[in-house]
Amino acid sequence: MTVMSGTTVVAAMPKVSDYFQGVPNAELLVRLFLTTPFLFTALTAPLAGYVVDRLGRKLILISSLIVFGIAGTSGLYLNSLFTLIIGRALLGISIGGILTACIALTADYYEREERQRMMGLQTSFMGFGAVVFLSLGGFLGDIHWRATFISYAIAVIILPACIFFITEPQRLKKHEVQAAKLGEVKLPYLVIASIYTLIFFHISIFYLVPVLIPFFLQGLSYTSSTHIGLILAGMNLLSACISLTYGKVKTHFTFLEIAFSSFLFLGLGFIIISFSTGIKITLFGLIITALGLGWFWPNANLWVNTVTPFQFRGRAIGGLATCTYLGMFFSPIIAQPFTSRYGIAATFGIIGTLSVGLGIILFLFSFKKRSARIYK
Repeated sequence: MTVMSGTTVVAAMPKVSDYFQGVPNAELLVRLFLTTPFLFTALTAPLAGYVVDRLGRKLILISSLIVFGIAGTSGLYLNSLFTLIIGRALLGISIGGILTACIALTADYYEREERQRMMGLQTSFMGFGAVVFLSLGGFLGDIHWRATFISYAIAVIILPACIFFITEPQRLKKHEVQAAKLGEVKLPYLVIASIYTLIFFHISIFYLVPVLIPFFLQGLSYTSSTHIGLILAGMNLLSACISLTYGKVKTHFTFLEIAFSSFLFLGLGFIIISFSTGIKITLFGLIITALGLGWFWPNANLWVNTVTPFQFRGRAIGGLATCTYLGMFFSPIIAQPFTSRYGIAATFGIIGTLSVGLGIILFLFSFKKRSARIYK
């Protein structure tokens, strides 16, 4: 459900743009329509994290699902870009609660190798969700762009399942209680801030795919929302399958090593897309890009949960969500000067080169003894 904020409507974005073409600054506003949920997720996730730590996981999850269903379907009947963006803002608030509660629950229920496997599985299901809702959104978008909002009614099905089957986890495990009594519970601010920074840069780069690829494909004469949705869904399917292998990969590599490889693949995929003049090369670039996505998110989630004590876990995950969705929100804003001056293809090339450069910096940094000790 956390990936539905963008994936469900992304394939229909060109049609939304056409519908509101008479509105001043319509091109930028329509892109902000896509990314507004991310800003409000970013702003409210820390509060959600605080509530999750204080009042428990289940309460915030159920409340967020109710708001999700109401705000998500608002696009069926709202008629102006302004009111649509308000509805998308409320959707973003609900997603902050859902994401924070779900990641915290996964970390609470499992430990060590099982937690690694479950983080990979959780990210993989987010990818599979993107596949389903990108495909569904593309199909519904060909009927009418408003029809894509029907899919948000899935909250009506999910809500009863959460009420009856989600259980509130034990507040503290034995070793955590002992650490708390000894005054050993500390929050590693420097490490967490470093992880947050990497998350922000990674998502800012990656989210250019759903923001720009529909328009890039339109330039290659692929105007069908169904085709666009299936292409993006295919990339997310590959990414989801890669996420399933994260548990095994993590046993051989450090968090930082996985992070720098993700930036390298992401950048190489973008550079390939920048040289594309046809659909085959574009698809090949998207495949390489998927390699940069599949391991990064379970790696970031597990990294934050591993270094954060239980007492602070909700707030730390709230911060993770903030960095993630701020990156999504600012992605089109960061790209706008490049796309307006150089075009979409050149933008992929420029941003891809920067991503490769960042990956190389992280690669060199990983050899330092201090990073090997802190970021293991």
